[in-house]
Amino acid sequence: MDIEDELNFSNYLSILKRRWRQIFVAFFVLMAVITAIIISLPSVYKSEGLISIESPVFSEDVVKLKSASNYVDESIDKVKQKVLSRENLLNFNQKYNLFPVNEDINITAKLVSEQIKVEVTTKNTSRNQWDTNQVAVGLAIGFEYSDPDIAFNVANEIVRQFLDENEKSRTKSVTETTTFLTDELNRLKAELEVVENKVAAYKQVHANSLRASRNAYGLP
Repeated sequence: MDIEDELNFSNYLSILKRRWRQIFVAFFVLMAVITAIIISLPSVYKSEGLISIESPVFSEDVVKLKSASNYVDESIDKVKQKVLSRENLLNFNQKYNLFPVNEDINITAKLVSEQIKVEVTTKNTSRNQWDTNQVAVGLAIGFEYSDPDIAFNVANEIVRQFLDENEKSRTKSVTETTTFLTDELNRLKAELEVVENKVAAYKQVHANSLRASRNAYGLP
């Protein structure tokens, strides 16, 4: 340590000895202000529900469909769009009196939307370490609010709506798939009937030549 450093350190030490009361008071006031700010901040409670996701199993021999992971991701997005639509967010706000209604309803809907937390839990289903096939296995849905009872009730309703919309989506998907397969079966039956009719007509027109060909080859 050189002479200049020693002088600086001595000066700091001297100032600290002379003004320790002022420094202590300033530190105490600062801590009191920080504590008051923390106490004055409103408490925020978060209520959360977990939904387990089962990936659908499709038979590639029946119909060529999208991968299960893409299907699940798209299903979640569709359900989110319905449950977290602007109209539904405004319904939440009105039903539970969450925030004062703004003249611009988009601002009110945004305030409600910012309190809703939706997180997708994924896992790697790849059989080797080089692939990263992430599949959704769970959905965490939460709501943050200053009142714990309201936070619980809103989160509970959002989870229920997610389940209801998912059930509707699955039912619609099954109905559409069944309709598609039925239409395909009817189309194939019609095509097969056309082919059979053509074969029967051909046999009838060329019955003599076909009989002669069988006799020539010694066929019955």
